[in-house]
Amino acid sequence: MSISDSESTSATADPTQTSDRAPARVLAGSAIAVAISAVWVVLAFANPGTNYHFAPLVVTMTPTFVARFGSSTTLSWSTTALSIVGGLVAATLGALMLLALVAFDGPTLATWLTPESEAIIMTAIGVGASMLIGRAGRRPAP
Repeated sequence: MSISDSESTSATADPTQTSDRAPARVLAGSAIAVAISAVWVVLAFANPGTNYHFAPLVVTMTPTFVARFGSSTTLSWSTTALSIVGGLVAATLGALMLLALVAFDGPTLATWLTPESEAIIMTAIGVGASMLIGRAGRRPAP
C-alpha cells in the first residue's frame, strides 16, 4: 500500500459512522451548560423580581447541542442520554442554588405557576428537545 492509498482511505472515512469525539463534546457541552447555569444564578441574584423563564431550557439542551454540532449523523443512544444527564445536572445545580439564595422570584409565563414549577417544566421540555436534537436526522446505514 502506498502513501497515496493510505491518504485516500483516511480522507474518505465513512460519514455514517458516529463521531469518536462525541464524548469529548458532551463533556465540553456540560461545562458550557454549567457556565450558563452560573450566569443564570448571578443574573437572577443581581436582579430580584426577574424570572429568566428559558434559562433551564437552554441549560438542559446545551450539552446535546454541542455534542451534535458539526456531526452529520445522529448521536448514539448512550451519548444522547449522557448529554441529557449533563444538562439535567447543570440545570438542577442552578435551580438548587437559586432556591438556596431565595432568588427564584418574578412573574411566570403562566400566572398559576410558581417560578420553581416553571423551571421544572422548562427543564422537562429541554429533555424532550435534547432527545430530538440528539436522535433526529440522518441515521447510519444498517
